[in-house]
Amino acid sequence: MAWYDDGVLDRDDALAIAKHLDRPRKMFGVSVQIKDLRWDAAKKESVHVGYKDASVWHCSLSLRAEEGALTDQQWGDIANDFVDSMGFTETSGKARCRWAAVNHGTSENGNHHIHLAVSLVREDGTKASTHGDYKRAQETCRELEVKYGLEQLSTVHATRGYDRAEKATAVRDNREMHRTSLARKVRASASASATEGEFVRRARDTGLLVRPATRRTPPTSLSGTP
Repeated sequence: MAWYDDGVLDRDDALAIAKHLDRPRKMFGVSVQIKDLRWDAAKKESVHVGYKDASVWHCSLSLRAEEGALTDQQWGDIANDFVDSMGFTETSGKARCRWAAVNHGTSENGNHHIHLAVSLVREDGTKASTHGDYKRAQETCRELEVKYGLEQLSTVHATRGYDRAEKATAVRDNREMHRTSLARKVRASASASATEGEFVRRARDTGLLVRPATRRTPPTSLSGTP
């Protein structure tokens, strides 16, 4: 992980970090793509419409508002442990992936959080696998909560209410269940956003279709259509 400083990153800083992360991919000419799934209202399901770039793996690590804030050193230790556990470093027995952690501070809802960006092209040009990354990330977070004395959260909400057919379809297609994916994207977008507009932009970047609506409810409410 490259350490820049404790200041606020500007556009040039962000571009420099992105260039650093992307160097192995460009050096070896490696392409990393995933299926591009779009919601088909007529079929009421996600359909495969092509492929899209997926050379960078993103993740948000967030505290509950009641836990306050951590120092950069604490977040750095957590981030290092997290990417180690996810298999993105030399501890996996493979070439390391370049990665960066950015402290986004405290969200509007009071959640102190960081963002992780990991290049999925290793230093030797091989591709890092993200198979089962959601489950592995959840397990890693539970372990880090214990190690660093943070509030331990249950993952029951991630699997509540599904039926066997839904889970079987997800396993067959080698993907997480749609409701799990939706919940993960919404939580990540919400915890990383300071305003409603930023939440909408982040949610759309993950592939969600979000439409702010004006209705007879408090001005802070938002409705979305997955």
